[in-house]
Amino acid sequence: MEYTKILNVTSKEFFDALQESVIEDVKQSTNKNIHKVESGFQYSKKHGKEKMNVKIEVFKRNSEYKARMKTDKMEAITSYLVKENKERNIEVTYCEESIGHKVNAFDKMRFKSAAKSQLSKIESYILSKRDSE
Repeated sequence: MEYTKILNVTSKEFFDALQESVIEDVKQSTNKNIHKVESGFQYSKKHGKEKMNVKIEVFKRNSEYKARMKTDKMEAITSYLVKENKERNIEVTYCEESIGHKVNAFDKMRFKSAAKSQLSKIESYILSKRDSE
């Protein structure tokens, strides 16, 4: 499933926020401090009662992010593809793939709503951070 939205931020700001989010997740999950995210980085975290392995498969600053999350019961891939526009905004395509899970109409509706909300939250976070600088 995929959803595309125009955000009024730069690709650098978007990837800075994405990296910040991953760094914070790693810190909360593993108690380790990392300073940057790179393709191939892996860590484990708790997902409910299960252990989830997370692998950042692609981290191409300003253009692409792809992560694989895997537990004993599920596997999913999420990605962001970013295209810079001349108007100083970006087009972000958010994709989510559940491996081994059949997607129904309800899943598609829920995904679109969640993706729209998530991208709006990222944009709002970046804009509020920009305003405070």
